[in-house]
Amino acid sequence: NTPALPSITGFARVAAGVCSGNVVTFTATIGNVTGAYDFTLTNGSNPVSGTATGSAFSRTLTASGSGTQTFSLIVSQGGSG
Repeated sequence: NTPALPSITGFARVAAGVCSGNVVTFTATIGNVTGAYDFTLTNGSNPVSGTATGSAFSRTLTASGSGTQTFSLIVSQGGSG
């Protein structure tokens, strides 16, 4: 039986605008996890990685660069990702 992969829903930034050098808060709901899980939040530079618990995810990242940026959240637990 293969365990379900972690799921991410509602991934969004809290502030409306983002400028280089500003601290930005991102939130999401993490599903299909039991106990602690590993995460990486990044915009391609300045990644924030760590371990979290619970379904309510909230972390900050310092925006860098200029122009349109894409932010991503990667979650894994027990070798899945």
